[in-house]
This record gives sequence, structure tokens and C-alpha cells, in this order.
Amino acid sequence: MSQALELAVDSCVRMSHLFGDPNYLFHFPRKKTSYIGFGCEKRIEIYRNRLKVFSGDQVECKDFAGNPVEQLANLIDPECPAVFLLSQDYIRNFQDDRLPLFLCLQPKHEVELVYSGRESKKFIHPESVSSSHWDSQSDDQFVKRLHDGISLLAQYEGKLIVSRGYQKKARGDLFKFFEIFAGREPTSACSHYIKISENIQSVGCSPENVFELEDRRLVFDVVASTRGISPDPEKDRRWIEELKSDPKEIREHMMAFNRYQARMESLVEKNSLSIDQFQDVLEMGMVRHLHSKLSGDLRSDLNWVSLLKDSFPPLTSYPAELAERMQDNPEPNRYYGGVVGRVAPNAKTVGAYLNIRALLSCDETLYTQGGVGVIAESSAEKELLEVKNKLRGLMTAVDIWQGLNCSG
Repeated sequence: MSQALELAVDSCVRMSHLFGDPNYLFHFPRKKTSYIGFGCEKRIEIYRNRLKVFSGDQVECKDFAGNPVEQLANLIDPECPAVFLLSQDYIRNFQDDRLPLFLCLQPKHEVELVYSGRESKKFIHPESVSSSHWDSQSDDQFVKRLHDGISLLAQYEGKLIVSRGYQKKARGDLFKFFEIFAGREPTSACSHYIKISENIQSVGCSPENVFELEDRRLVFDVVASTRGISPDPEKDRRWIEELKSDPKEIREHMMAFNRYQARMESLVEKNSLSIDQFQDVLEMGMVRHLHSKLSGDLRSDLNWVSLLKDSFPPLTSYPAELAERMQDNPEPNRYYGGVVGRVAPNAKTVGAYLNIRALLSCDETLYTQGGVGVIAESSAEKELLEVKNKLRGLMTAVDIWQGLNCSG
């Protein structure tokens, strides 16, 4: 575990004696900064065309029409920090009725922790994929969906998102799972723990932002193209070179980069766009990605609300004709593929992150999903392996966590 994360976890334990258990912990490894929220000043839950606002002992329920992001922004106290989870199920035909589609929490107390010391990145790479059983559709069924998607892409110049869900029964302290999982993902853009209710909690280690805004400077991550990590040094070296040179991986990354660049140009002041990094290799716990970063000065007529509206849904197929293919998975996404984030008081800084590599614990069942961006040159069998590699870190952390539960 990094020293910055260790500081955050230890602080949660110490301060829980004063404030009770934390409602959330947001850890930003690349910035070595964490935010811990205790108590609940306001809670906003948005369902299909209705909302609930909990403030103190008061509960307000009402119907609404319009954009849910605008509803959230109008209801939060701007002087107080806020964290949120936004589900893509809001625009899909499938949802889990136990969960609000959009959720926002404002704490009674929030503690900011900044670690100023130097850290070395420590990765732990197991030699094999997690062996514990998760319920999911079969590999053959998923590969068929991938083949169907690749065939469809012969008609389009675009990218198709295909995902599969996993679930298993489990119980235990999810904050301890967060400590294990986040400790094994020292280069995440954002690691989060959110206590949605007594029986529902969300944990994730996102590799990328949807956007970050700090003093009007807008930043986009472009994370696309993937290779696994091998414990064999020679094989691992070869896989890194393949990631950086494979024409399919380069094309996939450039398709995403060009889309983000065009979008960024429409959002920032003229001549302020900067390419801060280009096709660097981002090493996560169990996989590597090509990673580029763009930044620019946000236009004066825009703000974080307009950015969040414009960014939803963050994980989608394109062009627009392909977006309906996301509906081919007849189960709720819950919060997978949506947005998780934090707004500082008076929106001085805002971070919105793609909620992938994430787990939801709901009524003693764990839910997770893994997905791939498929292009015309993709191989269904390789995309199947990519999904398993992406989830290997999370599932290995679950095994460790469950082992501690059994031994305890």
C-alpha cells in the first residue's frame, strides 16, 4: 500500500471514533490527495422522473422533468463538498430498483489529506487469474456477442462497447476490501469507497477521468488499447512493445484521441489546447494501456454542470447508430460505465471519473462488469482475454479479502 493511501486509511480509523464510520473516501493516487466524508448533511437520490432529498430529519419526494444533472446541481449546497454516482441505466431499459440512478452525498464533515513525501510504485502481479467462482454468461455466449459486434462494424467506422457482468455471494467489511484493492492499484486516477446505504457500497479504482476541472483548466484522459502484464520478464517486455507498436492498438487509441481532441476544441478557449502527453504506457495493477492527456482553458460560458451534462453517458459506442448495441446486455449496469466524482466547495475543483474496475456490494451480493471497445480489426478471442485481464486485479483482491474474512 502506498504511504498516501495508508495515511488516508489510518485517518479513517482514527476519526471514526469522533465522527462515526466514513460515508466515503476518495483517493487520488496521482495527486497523493484524499478526501474523507463523515455524516450526511444532504443526500439526493434521483430515480426515473422522481427524486428524494434527505436533509437532516426532513425528506422531500417529488416528481421532476428535465435533465437530472441540472437537478443535482440545483439541489446541492454550493458551499459544501459533494460526491456523486451516476448510472447509465438512466438511459437504458434495464435497472436495479434497489438503487437510485443518480446519487449525491454532501457530508457534515470532510477531511482533506495531502501526502507530500516521495513514493515508489509497487505492483504485485500474481501468476494466475483468480480462481474463485463468479456467476456470468458463458465465454461462448460473450464471444458470440463480440463476433456479432465485429461483423456489424464492417458497416461503420466506429467503436462498439461490449461488456459482461459477474456476480457472487459474499459478505464482509467492504472498507477492508477497498484498502486491499486500492493498495494494489497505485496508479489509478481515482479510487473510491462510497457507503450508499447500510447494505449497499461501491468500491472502484478508475484508470481515467471523464474530465477534471481545476481553476478553469480542463483536463481529459485518453485511455485506450490494452495489454496484460506477465510475471515472465521476457514475455512482459514483448507485450509492452506490442502495445506500443501493434497497428490495431494504435488505431484504437487514435480513434479515441481524435474524438477527445475534437471535443476538447469545442470546449476550451481558442489557442489554449495542449497535448500534455501522447501514447505513454500507463501501468495499472494487472494491465497496461496507452494513455494520452489533453488540457485547455474552459470557455467562459461553460461550467462543471455543462461539462457533466455533455459527458453523459461517458462509456458509449459510436457513431450514434451503434449506441443501441449497448442494450444487447439484458441486465442492469448498476453504476458500471457511469460517472463517479467529487465537487469541491464552490466547484473550485471538480473531478469526474469513469466508473470501471469497480465493484458494487448490494444485499450480500457482489456485482462487477468488464468491457471492451471493439473495432473492425478486433479479434473476439483476444477481446475475451482482455476483459479477464482487466478484472483480474479486482477479482484477486476479492479472493484476498474473502481469505481474510474466513481466517478472521
